Amino acid sequence: MKMCSMKTGKSEMKLREAMAQPTLENEGPQYPYGLEIQLNKDSLSKLGIKVSDYNVGDSFTIEARVEVRSVSTSKGNYGDSQDMSLQITDMALED
Repeated sequence: MKMCSMKTGKSEMKLREAMAQPTLENEGPQYPYGLEIQLNKDSLSKLGIKVSDYNVGDSFTIEARVEVRSVSTSKGNYGDSQDMSLQITDMALED
């Protein structure tokens, strides 16, 4: 599986500017809303992850099975939009 960066690109930054969101690249989030996954104690336990084994900035691979929850297409003042909502149903983490 090929990995691709989800970091906010220049075209997305221009759209943010047009929508009166932060205009400087060093303001606002580097990644789009919704791409952060929060794992609670029970979820970490199921995955066999000990928080004490990791430091902020460490990285590892996530593999997940998802269920499509919604799909939509719309046309608006700022261009066409396509969205898909995915619910993670099963996952594994690997160093």
